[in-house]
Amino acid sequence: MYPEGHPYHHPVIGSHADLEAATLIQARLEGADLTGAQLAGADLSYANLKDAILNGTDLDGAILTQAVMPDGSLHD
Repeated sequence: MYPEGHPYHHPVIGSHADLEAATLIQARLEGADLTGAQLAGADLSYANLKDAILNGTDLDGAILTQAVMPDGSLHD
């Protein structure tokens, strides 16, 4: 999707169903393309999502305690 060398040049992680209710505590997902991923109920506590692409991502019920959000802010 993005050319090599671009900060968003990363493969999509898994399939849509793969990440529902997944435990992704302290996951390093910076710059990851999670477009359309199903992360409903996933535990993303302390995960780094800086510059991640979350277009159409389902985060319903996801736990984001102290996660670094795509804009670099820290989630409560």
